[in-house]
Amino acid sequence: MAIHTQPALLTALLVFTVYSRAQTQFTPKLTTLANIGGSPGGLTIGTGPSGHTALFGTTYSGGGLGTVYSLTPPASPGDSWTQTVLHTFTGSFSGGDGSYPIGVLAIGKGGVLYGATRTGGTNTRSGCGAGCGTVYSLTPPASASGSWTYAVIYNFTSASFWPSAGVVIGPGGVLYGATEFGGVAPYNGTVFAFVPPAAPGSPWTYSVLHNFTGGSDGGGTVGLALGSNGVLFGTTSGAGIASCTVFSLTPPAAPGDAWTLDTLYNFANGNLSIGPSAPTIGPNGLLYGTTTYGGNPACSGIYGSGCGTVFAVTPPSASGGSWVFTTIYNFTGGNDGYWPYGGVMIGPNGLLYGTANDGGTAIYYGTIYSLTPPTSSTGSSTETTLYGFTGYPNGSNPEAGVVFGASGVLYGTVEDNGGCQEPGCGAVYSLTM
Repeated sequence: MAIHTQPALLTALLVFTVYSRAQTQFTPKLTTLANIGGSPGGLTIGTGPSGHTALFGTTYSGGGLGTVYSLTPPASPGDSWTQTVLHTFTGSFSGGDGSYPIGVLAIGKGGVLYGATRTGGTNTRSGCGAGCGTVYSLTPPASASGSWTYAVIYNFTSASFWPSAGVVIGPGGVLYGATEFGGVAPYNGTVFAFVPPAAPGSPWTYSVLHNFTGGSDGGGTVGLALGSNGVLFGTTSGAGIASCTVFSLTPPAAPGDAWTLDTLYNFANGNLSIGPSAPTIGPNGLLYGTTTYGGNPACSGIYGSGCGTVFAVTPPSASGGSWVFTTIYNFTGGNDGYWPYGGVMIGPNGLLYGTANDGGTAIYYGTIYSLTPPTSSTGSSTETTLYGFTGYPNGSNPEAGVVFGASGVLYGTVEDNGGCQEPGCGAVYSLTM
């Protein structure tokens, strides 16, 4: 299966310029680029108004109710990166800008950033608590010294509320995303789409592509990935027959007809792994992801059973059949870490890269790892621990995954102790390999 490559990922793999390193350097080196208050999420690589490549991210609670920020590399190696806050969320119901941004930002045409907030917005109907959430855009200024323009694309209602991740961009600038709750069967979640307006300033067209029932289709949507021919792939967090699912949503042959949902795997089918990440699409249409728990029972405790896993779901052969689920790695709770929250990404070398929230050489601080994918649907991966976090000053507990820059440099965030020695005050790091 071919892959529809999102602009942000294409930029991450091909464009991002970093400083050259000696080819003889084999020991990974972690550098803290900036201290980021308020629980930073995952990163996206793009181009800022000045034309220079930058990292873009969000903080869940920075500035009180969250921020969107950029980090621009310095002109000279060794100098400080420049952090710029592009928007601070107020949660104001009169302004309706939302609160608590989640997920990874998507970058559209013209460098416009798109994202979602977990709560906030103008709608506070019963069931939403402090707001039902929003989808928003941030448009870059015409000049490097100007301000970014924030706009709410949609305020969710109690019919479909609390986005579970950011959005992904499809052909024609269509945005796709998911809510954890709402829908026809309340509290099971939805998958939605926004079609951009034909004329600037007109409203986006919102539609629900699927309402989860909490039955065999699952419920509590986690996040999405966009494959070939407009097919969406995603996971649910726990309402599908007492467990979680991996699913696909296929667009209709005729506009206006219903999308088709297929459950590719249900974790209740003899697999105790729980808490799947959003999927990553690999070569030949393979889906990769992580489960926070499950697998090796050595990490059992109050937060769940097992140390976590990395899984693959292989599509049927050309002659037909079912998708095949394989656990390709079980975390041990040792130096490799445990409880991988952030999913995996695929590097230019074909390896899988990710983070574990805990464990490593310092048992509670987490790791960055790589996996050599298996060569068959029944094979396993070879894990390499690239870095074990040690706490202050380089941080601990990475909850998001990583992105790849040029020259084999990984970029990511840590949740705590990123130089300020306070819980919830994280950092952005680079790992040079």
